[in-house]
Order: sequence, then structure tokens, then C-alpha cells
Amino acid sequence: MVRAESMWHVDTTARRPVLTEFAEASGHAAAHSVIAAPTVAGRLAAFADYLQLDGAWLSRRCAELARQGFDGLVRPRSRLLAVAGAEAACTCVGEVPIGAR
Repeated sequence: MVRAESMWHVDTTARRPVLTEFAEASGHAAAHSVIAAPTVAGRLAAFADYLQLDGAWLSRRCAELARQGFDGLVRPRSRLLAVAGAEAACTCVGEVPIGAR
């Protein structure tokens, strides 16, 4: 939802047409994944390819960002947000040598 009053909208349904639509969308996404690979390094390499980034550069840059930290780079406007997740993700990506799939 764009500009919704709440962040999440949760609902349930047993209506067959709605369930069929979700099944079709889920099946399409699974069949056309841009990051399908059996290993973490392979998935990251596919992700880098999809973004047209050099995998080695991505890994190196994420490691640099993780070492430096996000404190001076990003300041969330809300006290409910933190950069710990982004730092953890950069740490993980920085530890994986991204090569060819």
C-alpha cells in the first residue's frame, strides 16, 4: 500500500480465485528467479550480475562499509529504525568471495 495509515495489511481468504492468483504469482517468481543458485556465493554473484555490478567490487565494498560502520553515513529519521541490519548484511556479503556462478 502506498501512503497507508499502517505499515502492514493482513487478511485471510478461502476464496479459490484469490488463492489461485497468489499461487500463480508465487510459481512465476520461483520459476523466474534472478538469483537462483545452490550456494550463497552463487546467489550473490547472480544478484551482482542482475544489478550489473562487479561481484568482487561488491564484496570488497560491503566489507569496507561493515568495517567503517554506518553511523556517519546513514541517520534514520525515526528512533524506531536502526542501521544494525544493514551493517550485518554488509558484514555477511563482505565475507563471501563473490565469483562466477
